[in-house]
Amino acid sequence: MLDGNSGPALAVVRSLGRAGWRLIVEDGTKSALSRFASAAVTLPDPLASPDRYADELAALVDRLQPSVVAPATDATLELSWSTVGGSSHILGGDEETARLSFDKPRTLQTAEQLGFLPPLWFAPATGAEALAAAEAVGWPCVVKPRRSYIRKGDTFVQRRHVVLDSGAKLDAALAQLEDADGALPIVQALVRGRALSVSAVVANGEVLAAAARETLSFYPVSGGTSVWKRTIPLSDDGVEAALQLLQQVGLEGLAEAEYQVGADRVPRLMEIGARPHGWLPLAIAAGVDLPLIAAATAIGLPAPAPVDYRVGLEMRWLAGEALRLRAALRGGALPPETSALDVLRTAWPPWKPGLRFDGIVRDDLGPALPSLPGLGRRRARRSERLRQPL
Repeated sequence: MLDGNSGPALAVVRSLGRAGWRLIVEDGTKSALSRFASAAVTLPDPLASPDRYADELAALVDRLQPSVVAPATDATLELSWSTVGGSSHILGGDEETARLSFDKPRTLQTAEQLGFLPPLWFAPATGAEALAAAEAVGWPCVVKPRRSYIRKGDTFVQRRHVVLDSGAKLDAALAQLEDADGALPIVQALVRGRALSVSAVVANGEVLAAAARETLSFYPVSGGTSVWKRTIPLSDDGVEAALQLLQQVGLEGLAEAEYQVGADRVPRLMEIGARPHGWLPLAIAAGVDLPLIAAATAIGLPAPAPVDYRVGLEMRWLAGEALRLRAALRGGALPPETSALDVLRTAWPPWKPGLRFDGIVRDDLGPALPSLPGLGRRRARRSERLRQPL
């Protein structure tokens, strides 16, 4: 399991661990504090040293021969496919779907060809074209990098989209989000409304399992990781079309399609993600154990059937709520027409019956516990046990 400090990684460790899988995790991460972790290894930072990370990951896979390698970010997904994809199963989408997901213009073009329309968008070649595109889609608009991660020197750098309400900051956004080869970012219409996502496991073109969610708040506030989310029916707006899109692009494995639904109730594709994603804990809690089904299917084991899918189950990410509040109270960057009071309102109520908290489960509290007297020593001893020779 890669990216051990991330929520998706911890969700995969818990999912497969409960089913009896042996989980090898990264030392010193939240996943290493899970009772389901079997052993720990050390890997360099994939962003600071991507080449060394790729070399050491390849050596580890060659030595350990794992059944599945599970990346949880686009950076490690890309590095995994470029190094060990031919020798190990990658938990997520197939290689073609993964490479499609990295390339946002290609994703949007493919969706258009298949009938799942994205918002109005342009791929400008010059600053003048970018300004004309922004005027065409209307303010505020979204400026989105063509790839989430790019190489800068010997490092990987992540970029996120920005929402602009005028041309005053357009040049700065273009410079910040341009690719290494100078290709400018996408300019896209901002779709207000519901933020929905469908995640599925597909094998031989057949959907084996699916779950869908609506996000009620994000961090960063303008869009990013789901903070407050709930499951929605598979009959909701755009769900069936999103599942068909994943099948039509040839997905084999686990992936999600994110889209917005505005007042016209027309779903508009945002992106496709071909790896374990941030709201997996919600899907699992709702009865659809997507990572376990995907991992079992990848290596030819019978896929466990989903239990009854719970609609309306809500989950909140407490650290994300704190980050949202800090951004609001400190005057951090907020989307146009969003006030600090708007952010404060979405944090209420902090709890209600049936609400789950992301990352906190009763049978595995270790990763969620704060540093308490004596706990550090126990964690150190556990880390030492995990690092015994494999």
